[in-house]
Amino acid sequence: TQNIIIDDVTAPTPDNLTLADITAECQVLATEVPIPTATDNCGETIYGTHNLTFPIITQGTYVITWTFDDGKGNADTQTQNIIIDDITAPTPNNLTLADITAECQVLAIDVPIPTATDNCGETIYGTHNLTFPIITQGTHVITWTFDDGKGNADTQTQNIIIDDVTAPTPDNLTLADITAECQVLATDVPIPTATDNCGETIYGTHNLTFPIITQGTHVITWTFDDGKGNADTQTQNIIIDDVTAPTPDKLTLADITAECKVLATDVPIPTATDNCGETIYGTHNLTFPINTQGTHVITWTFDDGKGNADTQTQNIIIDDVTAPTPDNLTLADITAECQVLATDVPIPTATDNCGETIYGTHNLTFPIITQGTHVITWTFDDGKGNADTQTQNIIIDDVTAPTPDNLTLANITAECQVLETDVPIPTATDNCGATIQGTHNLTFPISTQGTHVITWTFDDGNGNADTQTQNIIINDVTAPTPDNLTLADITAECKVLATEVPIPTATDNCGAIIQGTHNLTFPINTQGTHVITWTFDDGNGNAGTQTQNIIINDVSTPVPNITNLPTIERTCEVLASDIPIPTATDNCNGLITATTTSSLNYSNPGTYSITWKYHDGNGNISTQTQSIIVHPSPIENVTLNDLTVTYDGNLHQINVNNLPTGASVSYSTTPSTGEANGAINAGVYTITAIVSPPENAINCEDISLTATLTIEKASQEITFNSLPILYIEDDDDFQLAATASSGLPVDYTYTFTANNPPATVSSTGWVTLLTSGMIEITAHQAGNENYLPATPVMQPLQINSRDANIHRLFVGNDTYVNPPEEIYYLIDCETEQEYVSILIETEINAEVTPAHSFDIAVPKPGIYKQKVKVTSQDGEHQKSYTIIIEKRFSFEDIVVQKFNNVLLVNNNPSTNGGYSFVDYWWYKNGEMIAQNQYYSAGSTTYDLLNPQDEYWVKMLTTTGEVLQTCIGQINLKNYNGSIYPNPTQAASYITVQVGFPDKKLKDMHIDLYNLNGALVKRYKSSQRITELKLPEELAIGTYLLVCTTAHYKETFRLIVE
Repeated sequence: TQNIIIDDVTAPTPDNLTLADITAECQVLATEVPIPTATDNCGETIYGTHNLTFPIITQGTYVITWTFDDGKGNADTQTQNIIIDDITAPTPNNLTLADITAECQVLAIDVPIPTATDNCGETIYGTHNLTFPIITQGTHVITWTFDDGKGNADTQTQNIIIDDVTAPTPDNLTLADITAECQVLATDVPIPTATDNCGETIYGTHNLTFPIITQGTHVITWTFDDGKGNADTQTQNIIIDDVTAPTPDKLTLADITAECKVLATDVPIPTATDNCGETIYGTHNLTFPINTQGTHVITWTFDDGKGNADTQTQNIIIDDVTAPTPDNLTLADITAECQVLATDVPIPTATDNCGETIYGTHNLTFPIITQGTHVITWTFDDGKGNADTQTQNIIIDDVTAPTPDNLTLANITAECQVLETDVPIPTATDNCGATIQGTHNLTFPISTQGTHVITWTFDDGNGNADTQTQNIIINDVTAPTPDNLTLADITAECKVLATEVPIPTATDNCGAIIQGTHNLTFPINTQGTHVITWTFDDGNGNAGTQTQNIIINDVSTPVPNITNLPTIERTCEVLASDIPIPTATDNCNGLITATTTSSLNYSNPGTYSITWKYHDGNGNISTQTQSIIVHPSPIENVTLNDLTVTYDGNLHQINVNNLPTGASVSYSTTPSTGEANGAINAGVYTITAIVSPPENAINCEDISLTATLTIEKASQEITFNSLPILYIEDDDDFQLAATASSGLPVDYTYTFTANNPPATVSSTGWVTLLTSGMIEITAHQAGNENYLPATPVMQPLQINSRDANIHRLFVGNDTYVNPPEEIYYLIDCETEQEYVSILIETEINAEVTPAHSFDIAVPKPGIYKQKVKVTSQDGEHQKSYTIIIEKRFSFEDIVVQKFNNVLLVNNNPSTNGGYSFVDYWWYKNGEMIAQNQYYSAGSTTYDLLNPQDEYWVKMLTTTGEVLQTCIGQINLKNYNGSIYPNPTQAASYITVQVGFPDKKLKDMHIDLYNLNGALVKRYKSSQRITELKLPEELAIGTYLLVCTTAHYKETFRLIVE
């Protein structure tokens, strides 16, 4: 006996190396996923089974694992991605959005919220980028964003336009003239007011620069601008009039004397005193510098710039008596080889005491060509009777050797010898123009092979010589000549020996007989033509070559050892092992084994012919044919057909057809079902039948047949009833109760349009209420191995709220949790904020008027109130709040320090921002110290304010509001400023020191005016001490330097000399 064991231990191999991703925007059904296959090592096709539940609707990537099981304990797996990716943005429902317009402000509730439709059918409510209320004049673009919560968004813009068009009205019909003798300061002019249509008092701004010192009538134009593009104007006259001329300060002016010239800076500028107390600097009628010899009269004019002037004269005398001075203490020698021309000698100079350059004149005749030293004498005459002299050497000295006429000399070459007459004599050119012939160092004739160097010498006879070399080359370059024009071929069947090849000869040009040498290795037995190269070398580096052919050639074919080959017959197939390989005998290589291009394995029934070939390796081939017969298998007509049914809980099977007598069959089902050739549950199964032939079918193998058994899934429906409206304050969390007709459990998903969900729903249906709003709940049954997915059913859940409270309030940097109905906020001192940000947190869908977030403008110190109303989500409940914000004065903005011992509240509405006070309370270090408009440290000059103390003051306004300042500390200072140096010059630097308080130096500007009131230059600084550079073009005269801040001004008189 003998056991035949069939044991399949190899897992199927997937037919595809990788599986393509399955992609969709919303969901993927099981029917949308092609079932991949694998091939079993036994030839069956295996259909994969997977691990996922369909449909898949959640966004993201899911990995499906396919298992290929051959039903024999062998399985392989393969993964595939299923990607749900929604990439389409919502589409706005309106092509454009209408403009929102208002005079003063727009609240959030004034702007309807636009919508968009998502590609999945949802309505998306827009969110925006603005903070309400909007009160700034102009067009504001609101950008609405429609976001589907899946990374896709679209935007749409809308204009919000605030436009106020009414100008303020001046409070006085006309304004009285302002008159003065010399100047009018800004503080001399009361600021007029106008009333705005919105009820604000508008203080006029003007177009003039103060102080005004120019004579004449100046019209000041007051502009009343409400800051919203609306303005009205009103004019007022300012009149300056001065009529007295200045008086010179000296009765006569002293003469000014000089040798060469007088500069403007050499002449002191005389002055006169103006009737207004100004010092007037004279201007003159001359052009400087003055450098003409003689006496010049200068006339000085003293003009006060107001049409009044006086004059005075002064003498300027020029007289030169000094000779020029040579610029070089000694003059360098002039040297040359052959000659010196006049143009070769630089003309020396001397400097005149008046600054002129004097060129020398000389006593020699050029050119100078005589060898030796020559002395030249230079004379420097200033043309005014003053002269000086200086000497210089001119030296002629030749020191240069001749230069060869050829840069290199050509080689002299010959085969045997060179005679002296064969060598041309080279020349050189002397720097003085002569041609010099060379002399050499060799003995002729020269007959030795090789290179010989000749040295040529060029001597000019003046002690200067140069040399040059030249090669003489003896070189024989002719190779020997073969004695035979061509050499006869050497032929053989198998090989050629060295002794069978005659050695050829050549004749040298010098008469010697040269025997050839070759390049081959003997014996030669390789088939083909071999070229032998013969070389003839004369021993002097000259060689000639000649080639000769050696030919090996075999032409006989091999002879088969069996004249006729027998026919080979088998059933089902003939294998290579069934076919003996024939042989032949070659005349040169002995036994030859046949080769063929025919197949030696035949598995299909029929008659075949094999062609055998015998190759001897030398291009000779003989052929022979042999017949092969294959008889068909008796089980070739057995079939197995596919079957498709619907799941009904019963067993379904597939059987083979046309099974012949004596044949046998075995079945298997993949994936395994416990049945050999069938299944009960839904799915796609591969039924495999292994058919064995009868025992008398020699060489025939089993055949494997496969068919697909498809059991399709049954359908099912979901029952999900509508949900009641709930209140977040009253109702509890609850469990949903949808059912499926298949009896399978129901899963739930939910969607919402708000930024955050009003409720959450677990996948098993537990609903957790969070806030008011609406969600849409969808019941799903994804099916299983026997049921298709049910059509999802959606029910809306509405959650209402009656909460109208503020949960948290953010005012500036402070937070109020469950705040009272009145909230007070005090702005920190030393901040420059002009608005306070408000953020209100309520029940998420409650409405807030003016808005959940907005800014309260605080442009100046005062009390600001804002009403806030909260309306619950269901619209049935309301609650009101008041936010009170106090902005304190900076101590220095409202308190004036006087004489280092008095603090005074500025109660002038025209200079303090428009406030009027009626009561005061002064505090020092936390204790009240006075109840007047001012506080005094005492009545003597020794009673000073203490810089270490902390002061602040409360003030009652005429409207009943109590305002206060921040804490301030004073500085005891000398408030008198200075500028230095003064007088100064144009383009120089000056230092300006002001006595203003440090905190009041911000944005200070320093203006330079001429006495006509024209602005020359403006500088900016925020330092007590500032260094300035004056303009380069600044004319001589008197100027005003005015230092101005928001609260202080100081004027200096600057003299430019």
